[in-house]
Amino acid sequence: MQAYAWNDSARLWPVCRIEMPLNGERQVSVPASPLGPKTVQVAIRFEFCAKLFRVKSGSRLVVHSAVRGQLADIQCEPKGALLSVRDVSHWSHTYLPRAGGADFADVDTIFGQRSRLDQFQAWASRTIVLGRDSGDTEVAIPLTFVKPSMPQLPKRLMCQETIPSATTHSPLHVPEGSVVVGTVRCGYGHHRIALALSSFSTAQSSALLYDFTAVSCAPPVDLLLKLNSSYSQFSRLASEDRTGVFDRLWNELLSSGDANASRSMRSFCERLKPLLLGLHPDTPIIAAHTFVAVTALLCGFNRVINLVFDNHAQYVHVVPPPAINLVQTPKCEQQLLAMGVPASHVRLVGHFVPKPLVDNAVEDSVARISRAKQGHPRRFLFSVGGAGGQRTFLSKMIHGLVRQSWDLPRGLHIMVNIGDHEFMRSDIFSALNQEGMPVAEHRGLASAHSFVEHDFSHRNITFTIFAALDTLEATSITDTLTRAADVLVTKPSELAFYPLPKLHIARIGDHEAQAAVRAQELGDGTSEVRNAAEAVRVAKALATDDARFIRMSEAVLKQARQGVYDGARRAFEAASSC
Repeated sequence: MQAYAWNDSARLWPVCRIEMPLNGERQVSVPASPLGPKTVQVAIRFEFCAKLFRVKSGSRLVVHSAVRGQLADIQCEPKGALLSVRDVSHWSHTYLPRAGGADFADVDTIFGQRSRLDQFQAWASRTIVLGRDSGDTEVAIPLTFVKPSMPQLPKRLMCQETIPSATTHSPLHVPEGSVVVGTVRCGYGHHRIALALSSFSTAQSSALLYDFTAVSCAPPVDLLLKLNSSYSQFSRLASEDRTGVFDRLWNELLSSGDANASRSMRSFCERLKPLLLGLHPDTPIIAAHTFVAVTALLCGFNRVINLVFDNHAQYVHVVPPPAINLVQTPKCEQQLLAMGVPASHVRLVGHFVPKPLVDNAVEDSVARISRAKQGHPRRFLFSVGGAGGQRTFLSKMIHGLVRQSWDLPRGLHIMVNIGDHEFMRSDIFSALNQEGMPVAEHRGLASAHSFVEHDFSHRNITFTIFAALDTLEATSITDTLTRAADVLVTKPSELAFYPLPKLHIARIGDHEAQAAVRAQELGDGTSEVRNAAEAVRVAKALATDDARFIRMSEAVLKQARQGVYDGARRAFEAASSC
């Protein structure tokens, strides 16, 4: 048996490669030679990880197949001959097949084989961007159930903050019929989709919401939190960029990406496996973020539903079979098919909208039309995005709209959900204080429910700010206020697919642009307005032009009756029956 003998710092793959059987053990003897190297490297591929060992010449390794979710059992004779062990799972799949001969989450079956340039780019993302693995990717992070703080929120799965020894860990028993809805915070959009799916939970098929970033308890979670922090920071910088240079670069990054971007995502998800290895592989997984779907495949789950968001499918959205890719729009469906995803694994289901909004879409639209005909003040709901961008845009628009509202004969109701972004509060108050506008404040989901039930009036002008304690409350508050609102003011995010008239303001990433196009095609939303002054003009028109507002509300009625907004219902049913 030959083995690579250079120093570990050379970062080159060893010639000695071993694939472990699914059950059993391997004994590896490293020959010693007077003229040979003193140490050698041995690479061993287990079912859910790969290890790189540096051992002394003349030693003997005894390696047992790893038990799912537990640390690999490795013994070395003599004891001091094992000098170091590295987890190299995030780049090993290129060189070593997994146990059993196939490769989980192999996007090359869709995109084709890699060129030399592809291989170099993959190496760059693994070595330069990701660096070394931190921790053991085959060791499951123990999970626990968390009861919802309010009946409107779903039951949750979370990492245990106190992690017991890996040798004593046993998989979490999930009740029969349960569906795990996984998400990753990257703004609010993915949480919004996850909550929409979870809202269709039943006694027979309950939803368990699992936010990968809910608790900072392990290296994979820390990695995701850093990623989300960078996303939010760059989004805010792009939205406030007066030169337009950084904005263009950020837009290009979010809306582009070739097959190598998907391959790099696969390498990244190798590090996230501990977050799912604590569940039985037969558990149905609905992924509201591609990270969740790819990680589930890498962990051997065979009932995976991947939700493709936006109205612009990209390579990074693609998850190979056996996963099923569910899309909201015909455009996304055609794009995935053009990328090579098998037609049997792509389904058009409709918009991902929460159950209360879908079930009451017709009733709420009729109520909006009735308020318009009776001359009630129009109700505008502003929903701040999860990245907290558009700070200046929203402040300017709200200030301009308040100034215009004094001249509106029927007045205006303005509601702003700042979510968990406290820094937005001072800017909005500053804009309102200039006009002497009294402001009511509500904090928390329960307060938002109370407001909808009791606090609306027929006064000419009212202004209310809503704030949340965390991400789930932030998204739930918007869902609660949406039913009572007449017009939703939002960037073309996942809210662009909601069943009410929408005024679309400036996007933060070009990947969002097509969502406004979809709403405009259906007739339930405006085109994207990139300038704050122009947004004020459009808002004033929607507040005074009853005919235009009623046409948009009737478009919502039409789509609701045709089932366009039933995507979340169909996705949850698909996961329950797959």
